[in-house]
Amino acid sequence: MSEVLQEIMRFGFDDLGLNRIEAYIDSDNIRSRYLLEKTGFFEEGYLKQCFYEKGQFVDAVLFSLLKEQYRDKIIR
Repeated sequence: MSEVLQEIMRFGFDDLGLNRIEAYIDSDNIRSRYLLEKTGFFEEGYLKQCFYEKGQFVDAVLFSLLKEQYRDKIIR
């Protein structure tokens, strides 16, 4: 998944010219949190009852990465 996320970041920033990529994850998903943090994403906020899943509302965590943060990571 790390390689896939790296390619998504490259495609988004380099090919599409995006300035920001966001990821919303289930607040209980430790593996996704680790992957996002490992690849340079920053936690921006906790979203109470953001999604409706399997008959109930669940919380989410918003992560983001800006183009300049991505560039800084690539250059280092």
